[in-house]
Amino acid sequence: MLPCLSPVTAAFSVDTTTVAVGTTVQFTNQSQNYAALQWTLDGVPFSTDPNPTYQFTNLGLFTIGLNAQPLDPAACPAASATAVIRVICPVAANFSVSNQYPNTGEQITITSSILNAPNIAWYVAGVYQGSSLSSYTFNQPGIYEIRLEASTGFCAVVRKVSIQVQDSCTDVSFQRLYRSANSHLYSLKTTTLSYGNY
Repeated sequence: MLPCLSPVTAAFSVDTTTVAVGTTVQFTNQSQNYAALQWTLDGVPFSTDPNPTYQFTNLGLFTIGLNAQPLDPAACPAASATAVIRVICPVAANFSVSNQYPNTGEQITITSSILNAPNIAWYVAGVYQGSSLSSYTFNQPGIYEIRLEASTGFCAVVRKVSIQVQDSCTDVSFQRLYRSANSHLYSLKTTTLSYGNY
């Protein structure tokens, strides 16, 4: 076997191994004594350039591989290096309401916290309300959903809150004076009728 006089080494650097989805990452080759390079993403080739870039458009963990071919393939083996890139969604979004059980005609206040989301959409019962929503008044009883969608174009965070709106005239109470038989005494009684029974 011929001696390997110029062994190849494979190495590369990357600015960060945790990036937001949609980010284009620069890879810098630091290999020595190589004749050709092959870059792979999870085993799939994507470039032969010395210092390629790659835009990560999906969430997850991805293995970047660099294979360096030797100057003398008859005497020297190839070399490889890898790095794992973690791609995350940078969006943080949440909201709360002042009352999940309002009466009809009662305004509720909506307090939200949204970060790193250029695209924001609010919906009430599936109807688009715009990019901001700080309050809402329900005029009919029923169960409604308030939904917040915050996204970057590559990833989205969705938050939902269920609202149960009660009729403001659910119960009706009234008082009457009753006179007992064979007596001059009167008593006061309260009667409550449920909504729909009066």
